[in-house]
Amino acid sequence: MHIAQAGNTWIPAVLVMRDKGYKVANHRQGNEEYCVAEKDELKFSASDPVAVLGLVALYEARGVDWMAADPEIDQMMEEFGVL
Repeated sequence: MHIAQAGNTWIPAVLVMRDKGYKVANHRQGNEEYCVAEKDELKFSASDPVAVLGLVALYEARGVDWMAADPEIDQMMEEFGVL
């Protein structure tokens, strides 16, 4: 299977987040539009629901220490170059 981010992935992304208990909403600030997912004290925001779901998955996988440590950064830089 191959899924690529496109307009048809937005609704499934929202549905997944809602199934996980998140309140998902679209916000507009000036000319910018962005998506926000909130649950308890957690709040994730990004340009679209697929990107927000990625942040939710990042938090669920790595927790509050989600940021990459220096050795992880070094390894990824060696493997992929500048990201």
